[in-house]
Amino acid sequence: MTDASPSWGDQQYRLVREAVWLHERAHEVIILCAETSKLAANLQRNAPWIRVEKVRSWGSPRALLRLAGIIRRSQPDLIHTRSGQDSTWGSYFHLAGRTVVRSCHTTIPERVPICDAIRYRFGCGRIIAAAHVIKRDLVDRAGVSDSRIDVVGEGANLEEFHPGLDGGGFRAEFKIPPKSPLFGVNKKRIKKGKEEIKRVQNKSERVEK
Repeated sequence: MTDASPSWGDQQYRLVREAVWLHERAHEVIILCAETSKLAANLQRNAPWIRVEKVRSWGSPRALLRLAGIIRRSQPDLIHTRSGQDSTWGSYFHLAGRTVVRSCHTTIPERVPICDAIRYRFGCGRIIAAAHVIKRDLVDRAGVSDSRIDVVGEGANLEEFHPGLDGGGFRAEFKIPPKSPLFGVNKKRIKKGKEEIKRVQNKSERVEK
């Protein structure tokens, strides 16, 4: 598995959960990420048994050589990429005949840059979309064949999230009133509907007044 993002979010959270799940079922898992990424720190702290390889900079061709060396030594059955830059390097191995899949956790912009569209269309064998709306956008906006996309939702661990939870601890930590509605957006990017959220918020405030 590869991830070029330096930050921590749902994409990295899901990667860790998948890696742990595979490890528990006797699969060998290797994760390649940046030396200073929050993913590397989280794995070291919470899943030290997972093998982690690191690169200094994903933008450097040395990252491609690092990935090539790991693939040559380990001969993985599957290469799973997640971010833009690691997916770029992963496309080389797809074109060389390796099995490469890419996960897509977020919606894509209405006007997809040509380099991104090329990566989606020609840089991997299959794409795993986290939601049907993401699949729809990949087909309509990036020109990816519908048959190449599988939708696997995020899901929830029912031992952690269940109707018995009242959410009081979370609300107390962030000083949120008991009856205030909650919803989450990871990073306020335009492509994640930031402007729509503002409009809903403004409308809600007018109704309350």
